[in-house]
Amino acid sequence: TAKIEGEYLLVKNAKRNSYMDSDPSFTYRAVPLRFATDNTKVALKTILSYYNDLSVDDFKHHYEMLRQAFRNALKQCGLYTRGGSYQIYSFRHQFGANLKASGSSSELTAYLMGHTSTETARNHYGRTSNGQPRLIITEQTRADLIHVCVKNGWPMPDYLLK
Repeated sequence: TAKIEGEYLLVKNAKRNSYMDSDPSFTYRAVPLRFATDNTKVALKTILSYYNDLSVDDFKHHYEMLRQAFRNALKQCGLYTRGGSYQIYSFRHQFGANLKASGSSSELTAYLMGHTSTETARNHYGRTSNGQPRLIITEQTRADLIHVCVKNGWPMPDYLLK
């Protein structure tokens, strides 16, 4: 389940442990939407209203269709290898690796990945050596990220200063 509240996409955490169960703030992962366009937010709301109403079986069916479409796209690009191919979730790991390789602080990486802990992104998402050290971002996004870093007192990555 997911929902949009204010400037955040709240996605229900699938992973649970006793610490998370004792603190209701861990029920949802907060993904900042302040960089999203209005059109993106409208599209997200439309998608969420559709998928949140599906039964578990219908959701699994849709998810499997998406995985098959992704697999077919990889085959067409020559990137599919049986048993060792990329998955939809691979993009999340690559994003984390790219942030690390580009010099993002643990705090900024955690913020952009929707983590409440810097340790999660640092230890469980993408190795720095697998990342592409050059991020391409718009001037508006650069300004927004600089604002977030300054506001929170986080180190400023070099790619924001160029």
